[in-house]
Amino acid sequence: MNKPLLSLLLSTILAGSAQAQNCVNSSRCDELGYIRTADECKGLETLICPFDSSKFFCAGSNSEDTENASIKGCAVGDILYSDKKCYTGTPSGLVPIAVVFDTSKRYALALEEAEKKWGPEEDVNTLTNCTSGAPTGCSMNSGKENTSVILAYGKAKVLGFPAAEYCNTYATWGAGVGNWWLPSHQELTNMRTNLSTINASLSSLGKNIKEGFHYWTSSEVNRARALSCFIGNDGVYEVKGKIFAQKVRCAMSY
Repeated sequence: MNKPLLSLLLSTILAGSAQAQNCVNSSRCDELGYIRTADECKGLETLICPFDSSKFFCAGSNSEDTENASIKGCAVGDILYSDKKCYTGTPSGLVPIAVVFDTSKRYALALEEAEKKWGPEEDVNTLTNCTSGAPTGCSMNSGKENTSVILAYGKAKVLGFPAAEYCNTYATWGAGVGNWWLPSHQELTNMRTNLSTINASLSSLGKNIKEGFHYWTSSEVNRARALSCFIGNDGVYEVKGKIFAQKVRCAMSY
């Protein structure tokens, strides 16, 4: 736990114990440092005052917590923090949650990945399909829209679509469940174009996007297949069977 949070938590426990012994019902949260609102603490490590649930303390909300960093405009490859901002330097009290890959649409890619199947051999007939063998015919579809359509279809038909479900339930500080989606083929194209820049930033966090592997997109081809993006020198899209597990890395907007 962040040191300021730990110190405050101990102080609050001691204060609460003393007040309980003296039968005092105190709401003086400001004296303990709970001076922020929920909105001010969004995306930060947070404690709620036990005497007034509308008052918060959050690491990074005070100027001394971020004196070694300043907010900057995000560039491709920049680390996105839990307040959905980019910084020069490393801000205290904030958590890295993604890496920026598209500044025009303000998209960022998750730091973590998983291996999931796309889904069953079932045509999501509410989803615009891509032309087999080439990522055309669906180029205007966003991953967020695709994911929403896939999940709605799965719910209506009582079917599981693991890759889309994984991204929909992926969560970090500042970007909880429902904020992430399975990228479209076009979104992964933008990522792949800047792969070296993105991986340079990820490596500073001990992470990377693995070359030589296929990553699922949310772009469907037909009932049995969807588009997979191969991360490698040729950078091709391949039509893969939905029932096979491949890597999944989610996207979000900031």
